[in-house]
Amino acid sequence: MILSSLIISCNTSKKDENTSSEDIQREMEDVIQVSKAYTAEKWDNLSDNIDKLEKDIEASTNDVIENYNSLSADLQNQFKDEKQDIADRKAELNKKLEEFKKASGEKKEELKSEIIQLKTALNRSISTFEKEMEENKK
Repeated sequence: MILSSLIISCNTSKKDENTSSEDIQREMEDVIQVSKAYTAEKWDNLSDNIDKLEKDIEASTNDVIENYNSLSADLQNQFKDEKQDIADRKAELNKKLEEFKKASGEKKEELKSEIIQLKTALNRSISTFEKEMEENKK
């Protein structure tokens, strides 16, 4: 965002006639330094959030398993495949989280995107599973 703001500001009609390419180069270098510091800070925060994400995943899947275990044997048999699907999604997400912790650079960014997609899919599965179990309890 900072970089695009700088580029836009350089293209405005109010620019100073005395602005040289060296001035722009200096500004760009400043922006790059600030961006690097900001990115490093965000990666640190992301690593902290990974631990929280792991705890949230564990808590939400444990809640679903407890609800599943409270069902009758017939209903448990009916929902066995859905329970396994959630367990598989959780295992895949945990695997990606472990890869993320060990990765660096571009690989970390790729894994971050995959983790977001997997977490979203897991949340949808859990939500759907809970609704189905609730409807069948009635």
